[in-house]
Amino acid sequence: MKFLMAISFFWLALAAGAQTRKFGPSLKETEHWMQNTLNNSGAGTLYVRNKESAEERTWNMPFASSCEVSFEYRTGDPGVAGFLKRVDYEAIYKFNLKDIDPSSIKLVNAGSDIIGPKSIVMVGTKDDANLITLEFPRKVRAADIVPIPSNSLLFEFGSPYAKRFVRAFRHAVVLCGGKPSSF
Repeated sequence: MKFLMAISFFWLALAAGAQTRKFGPSLKETEHWMQNTLNNSGAGTLYVRNKESAEERTWNMPFASSCEVSFEYRTGDPGVAGFLKRVDYEAIYKFNLKDIDPSSIKLVNAGSDIIGPKSIVMVGTKDDANLITLEFPRKVRAADIVPIPSNSLLFEFGSPYAKRFVRAFRHAVVLCGGKPSSF
């Protein structure tokens, strides 16, 4: 009897391992990849030409704890070694990945930046609920720090990276239980 139970547990463990490999990386591994590629490799940085100068646009992922995440967006004058010389705009988006509608995650061609083709990644919440919080940390007055609710978010990336980011982001949303909107 113990032998049969041991074999049963062995097959269950083997099947569970196969299921894990079948569905790809874990949530922790997926978020780790997104953080590393955005924060360390410069994949989240674009250089856009303005009238007489260039503007740097940077996405980072400073926080990921289970399904709670935050993304930071900054624009300004390009600096040295990945640091903006002057920050003109800064926003932090906070949300739970389970609140994102996986079918809303879309990739749109958006022309090109100084380096090459760029894409827009569109993301929306389930049933268009205002579950994404937008904060502006550079405001001075307390009244300006009040979070603004939103139902969508747009990321701007170089095209080759954008496709990989969409796959990882959608995978993380599904792992967190994100469901499509009702209609």
